[in-house]
Amino acid sequence: SRRRHTRFRGVTGVQTCALPIFYEFLREVRSEVRSVLGPLPRTLSPVFGPGSTYHDKGEKITIPHKMSGRPARTAKPWWLEQHMLFDTAWGRAILRRSRLSSRCQVVQGNRFSTVPKDWSKDRGICIEPSLNVCYQLAVGRHLKKALANAGNDLEQLQSVHRDLARFASIEGTLATIDLSNASDTVSYQLVKLLLPELWFDLLDDLRSPFTQLEGRWIKLEKFSSMGNGYTFELETVIFLALSRVVSRHIHGDSVLVSVYGGDIIVPTECYDTLLALLVLLGLTPNRAKSFGTGPFRESCGGDYFMGVDVRPLFIKEEPYDPASWISLANGIRRVAGTDVLSD
Repeated sequence: SRRRHTRFRGVTGVQTCALPIFYEFLREVRSEVRSVLGPLPRTLSPVFGPGSTYHDKGEKITIPHKMSGRPARTAKPWWLEQHMLFDTAWGRAILRRSRLSSRCQVVQGNRFSTVPKDWSKDRGICIEPSLNVCYQLAVGRHLKKALANAGNDLEQLQSVHRDLARFASIEGTLATIDLSNASDTVSYQLVKLLLPELWFDLLDDLRSPFTQLEGRWIKLEKFSSMGNGYTFELETVIFLALSRVVSRHIHGDSVLVSVYGGDIIVPTECYDTLLALLVLLGLTPNRAKSFGTGPFRESCGGDYFMGVDVRPLFIKEEPYDPASWISLANGIRRVAGTDVLSD
């Protein structure tokens, strides 16, 4: 145990990492991923999200609109149409239509779009074909349950992470790591390397291999983007497995590890090693928002300095109606502190 611990610490200096040690580490991560995922779901029921799909745009994005149009899919998941869709009421309704309209439309992939991120920039997302995204969301639900069973409940973790960040800013025993553009930097090969074969095949079939941008189709080297219905859960599984294995080697256990998408909390002594490994695997830690020393910690929208909430007020747009002015006033009162609230 001590020998293994000492050997693994060499990974902190990525350039001196011996390949046999790294392969051993990846085998352990793969085993952890398999443990978190469990078996494939026995069945998948389509889930309709609130947003657009490849063909459902504008105001015509309600569930009735989506169920009334022809489903669209990429080429690989032909089995959705043959073995799953037509076992649903939606599929049976499609079969009752004319022969032409009963066939799914096959497209190369998703289409690129953007949504506002803040006042200065937009966030890139991809709009998936309707049949793909319905079953991506179904897989995402399954992954969320698997993560909860593995002790990483996404439904609770935002508030938990804020509490842990506040505690860590006082005690200094935990480090917080933020990954930049996490979904855009999880590569196809990394997912193939770490996931069990059957799970990889399922997710690979449901992903879009190309993105349409300004009339051109671009092959994707990232595995999936924001807009894919399982992206957030998948990246959480991968980062959780990486963090747990590092923590077991260096800290002795993984009890204090918690992961919410690209927000990671680990014991402080794991900070440098985990950062180096994330970079080695093609990921991009946000150094400006990652903290392993000092009295400040940040995670899931919580900013704490020695236990004090120092989260500033963000004004993302000019107030334009009574509700937005009230929201602004409440934000000012929150930042001003309890003295203002008590007046």
